[in-house]
Amino acid sequence: MALVRTVSVQFTVLSELRLEGRLHLPAGCYSGIRVDIGRSADGRARMPSRYKITLTPDQLASFGGLVPANLGSGHLDVTDFVTSGAVAVSYPIEAA
Repeated sequence: MALVRTVSVQFTVLSELRLEGRLHLPAGCYSGIRVDIGRSADGRARMPSRYKITLTPDQLASFGGLVPANLGSGHLDVTDFVTSGAVAVSYPIEAA
């Protein structure tokens, strides 16, 4: 069974991104998660991490996305943009 771990992160979108169809993501800061699947005991990932921005239904609609009924919040996969450097990721500072 694969181990799935999520870590809260902050994303900085450096300039507006055109995603799919009419959907665009304005430059700015967004919260979200990094999803790790299959981390080994020594911390190495067995699969590459995925990065997902968390959006409210209002944000998704204002960015040109279709909003399913009863959506509380949604995640938008931005892994390719993180990999290319168009989206920066920062991690919260944990208290000692």
